[in-house]
Amino acid sequence: MTKPRRSEIASILDLGVPIALTQLAGMGFSMVDMAFVGRLGVEPLAGISIGNAIFNTLMIGSLGFLLGLDFLISHAVGAGKQDEANSMLIQALYVSTLLSIPLIAIMTWGSGWFEFFGIAPGVAQQGQTYLRALAWSLWPWLLFSSFRQYLQGMGVALPVLYILIVANVINALGNWLFVFGFDWNVTIAAIPLQLKVAPMGIAGSALATGISRAFMFAALAAYTIAKSRRGGLGLFTAPLKFSFEKMRRLIRLGAPASGQLILEVGVFATATLLAGRLGAAPLAAHQIVLQIASFTFMVPLGLSSATAVRVAQALGAGDRSLARRTGWLSIGLSAGFMAFCGVMLLLFSKSLLGIFTSDSEVIRIGTGLVIIAGFFQLFDGAQVVGSGVLRGIGNTRASFIANLLGHWFLGLPIGAMLCFWAGWGVHGLWLGLSAGLVFVAITLIQTWRTINAPSR
Repeated sequence: MTKPRRSEIASILDLGVPIALTQLAGMGFSMVDMAFVGRLGVEPLAGISIGNAIFNTLMIGSLGFLLGLDFLISHAVGAGKQDEANSMLIQALYVSTLLSIPLIAIMTWGSGWFEFFGIAPGVAQQGQTYLRALAWSLWPWLLFSSFRQYLQGMGVALPVLYILIVANVINALGNWLFVFGFDWNVTIAAIPLQLKVAPMGIAGSALATGISRAFMFAALAAYTIAKSRRGGLGLFTAPLKFSFEKMRRLIRLGAPASGQLILEVGVFATATLLAGRLGAAPLAAHQIVLQIASFTFMVPLGLSSATAVRVAQALGAGDRSLARRTGWLSIGLSAGFMAFCGVMLLLFSKSLLGIFTSDSEVIRIGTGLVIIAGFFQLFDGAQVVGSGVLRGIGNTRASFIANLLGHWFLGLPIGAMLCFWAGWGVHGLWLGLSAGLVFVAITLIQTWRTINAPSR
C-alpha cells in the first residue's frame, strides 16, 4: 500500500524540525555577538566578521572529522555493542583535543596577518583581538560536538537543543556584561560590595561566547554521564587507552566530510577576506547579510539531514518509489520555505539590518545585498536539500564536485571580477557567489533527476 503523501511530509518534518531548531540555536551565538558589537561602531563589527570567518572555517572543518561518529556509534548501538560506542566516544575526545591544539595555535598566530590580505589596519586590529580571545573556545566546542554525535547516534537529540538554548541566554548576558562593562553597588548580608568590570569591547564578546561553549561542553558531558549511570550504559568502564585502529576508522569516515565542509565554508571565508579589502562599511554589511542568509539557511539544512535519513531508510526497505517521492517532497518543502524567506527579506531589509547596526552607510550597502540574498534563497535551499537527497543514496561525490566547480571555479572568480575589475564592489562579489549557488542547485537537482534513486 502506498504511503500517503501527507504522512511522508510529516515523517520528514518530525525529524527535520528538531534538527533545524538545533542548527538555529547554534547560529544564535554569532547573531548575538554581532548585535552587541554592532553598537560599538563599524570597525569592531567589521573586525568580528574577519575573526568569525577564520574561526568558523577551522571549526567546521575540524567538526567534519567527528561526523563519522554518526555511522560508527549508531551501527554499534544497533548491533548491541554499547561498549564499542563508548570506546568511539573516548577516541573522539582524543581527536577533538589533538585537533584543537594546532588549530588554536594557528588562529592565535595567523590573526596577526590580516593586514597582509589588504584589510585596513583598524579592522585588522579588531579582528585580531576578537580571534585571539575566541580561539581557545574551539576545544570545548569540539568536545561538546563529540558528546552530541554520541547521543545522536543513540537517538537522543532534545537535550542538545535545550542546552544550546540556555547557552545562548548565557552568551547574551555575557555580551551585555563584558562588552559594555558594569559598575554595581550591592549589599549582601549588610556588607556593601562594589562589582565592577571595565568595558572590554570586542574581546568581551569573544569571552562571553567562550564561556557559553565551555558551559555547553560541561552540561552535555554531565547529562551523558548521568544517562550512563541511569541506563547502565557502561561509559565509566570504557577503556581510556588511545586506539590507533579506532582512530583510523573515525578519520577515514570523517576526512571526506571535513574536506567538503571546508570547501563550502571556505569560499565564504575567502569572500569575507575579499570584502575586507573594500573597507569597514562594505565588510560589515557583507557579514550582517551573510548572517541573515545563514539563519534562514538552517531550516533547509535541517530538512537536508532528515531527507538523507528518510531516503536511505526507504531504499533500505526496498521501496524505491517512496525514496523518490521523499526526495522530491523535501526539495519542494525547502523551495517553498526559502521562497517565503526571500519575500520577507525583500520586504523588511532595512528593519533586519537595523537589528545589527545604526550606521547609515552599512545599511545602504546592506540593503542591496539583502535584495541579492532574497533572490538566491530559493537556489540555496534547493542545493542543500539536493545534497541531502543524494547523500541518502550514498552519493557524496556529486555534491563535492558541484560545490568545487560552482563555488571555486565559477562563483568566486566571477564575484572577484565583478567586485574589483568591473568596480561593482561587494555587490558584484555577491552576484558571483549567487551564480555559484545557482549552478550547484541546478547540478544537484539534475543529478537527482537522472539517478532517480536507483535500487542498490
